[in-house]
Amino acid sequence: MLIGLTGGIASGKSTVANMFRQLGIPVASADEISRSLTVPNQPTWQAIVDRFGDDILQADQQIDRAALRQLVFSDPEAKHDLETILHPLIKEALEDWHRQQTSLFQVLEIPLLFETNSQTMVDRILVVDCSPELQKSRLKERDNLSDDEVNAILAQQYSRHQRLAQADDIIVNDADIEHLQAQIEQLVATYRQLDTASKSL
Repeated sequence: MLIGLTGGIASGKSTVANMFRQLGIPVASADEISRSLTVPNQPTWQAIVDRFGDDILQADQQIDRAALRQLVFSDPEAKHDLETILHPLIKEALEDWHRQQTSLFQVLEIPLLFETNSQTMVDRILVVDCSPELQKSRLKERDNLSDDEVNAILAQQYSRHQRLAQADDIIVNDADIEHLQAQIEQLVATYRQLDTASKSL
């Protein structure tokens, strides 16, 4: 059984993914795959530089992700071009990873699950949710963004309502880490039961 883990930016997806890992659940991250694809002088890195220019590079030739993010969130055509380069390769890598797994269930952490139509890859959708106020506060603090920059990023994503409407399961990340851990442990038990039941049919 394959679980698609998603949620709005700064909702706590990576924290949840790491908690699954700590419980022995295999997790693949679309963001980690993206970073591995875009190391300097790799074909994907070159394609991005060819499209967006040297201004998105740091002194060590690594892609300046903050600069690239600001560019694509202010230019729909640039956003489309970046997604055209990256998303098919990320999806292929996630599928390859899944084929190699043998555990009862696995988790794919895909921030843009709905935006990239990747929900077709998974059996269940798990959404990490928090209040909009907390989300904005976390995002401003984490990435040192202005209110306008935060609002521009959120406007490009699926709305909270859209995500929750399509979720099979929801983790509420508004409280402390112990509350979050308890929810994940309960979900792991549920997923194991569901996977075992599906194999007995």
